[in-house]
Amino acid sequence: MPRKYNQEQIDFAWKLHTQDHMSYFEISKKLGISKATIYRRFRELRGDSA
Repeated sequence: MPRKYNQEQIDFAWKLHTQDHMSYFEISKKLGISKATIYRRFRELRGDSA
């Protein structure tokens, strides 16, 4: 199944979280990406499993 959000969008969300210290909730509201997607994609970026 293709991903709805491309890597550029996820990278931008990651920047908001790490550099601008925005919460997952704030990022979700600003970008229209669900918190579940943010959790999952950030976990992938960090290389975490499960």
